[in-house]
Amino acid sequence: FFSSRRRHTRLQGDWSSDVCSSDLTRDPINVKDYIHVGLNASPSVIVQIDANSGKYRQFNMPAGAQSPWGQAYTLDGDLLVTSVHGKVARVNPRTGDVREVANIKQWIWFIDRGPDNKFYMGTTGIAGFWRFDAETNKAEELHRFHDIDKMLRVVLCQPDGYAYLSIGCTQSQIVAWHIATGTWKTLLPKHEIGPDFHGIGRGVDGHVYVHTINGNLYRLQ
Repeated sequence: FFSSRRRHTRLQGDWSSDVCSSDLTRDPINVKDYIHVGLNASPSVIVQIDANSGKYRQFNMPAGAQSPWGQAYTLDGDLLVTSVHGKVARVNPRTGDVREVANIKQWIWFIDRGPDNKFYMGTTGIAGFWRFDAETNKAEELHRFHDIDKMLRVVLCQPDGYAYLSIGCTQSQIVAWHIATGTWKTLLPKHEIGPDFHGIGRGVDGHVYVHTINGNLYRLQ
């Protein structure tokens, strides 16, 4: 269970493993911030914590959707959750309904909503880049970046029409993918390439920042 003490929410309980992921996301319907924590258990669960009050709710993932990783809200307030076995679940926080909406049979990392209101996500093994349509539940692979490296871990979509991708493991790189045309380019110079992953995130100013494995900081837009 979760217990709230002062301003901290402490994780306790009898789960078989650990916290897979955590993310701060904003519900577009009631305009509230939530922390979503993915727990690897049997079944795996998503815990939704109100960032202001500390109150929480738990949603069980569908069978086979182990180790929930990425989370992103649809425009109607549902939560999409990815998993390491390739399943995408859709959580309706208002009714508690959870259902599987796609299975791409690749380890999915994080997911983000693009300016076209489609969802973009990356996979491991072949560094696959995927698009998911929450209206039709259609998932399509757009590209494989295995010529760069084997894990496409983070996808960040921006209003400028680009998705920024963190690809890595042995030869880490940042890629800018133009959503409308499907064209892409690598962004970091050769001296920044190396083992591990570059950190990438969206700043409070709306810009995307990269913290490289060498400790350097870049602003991408």
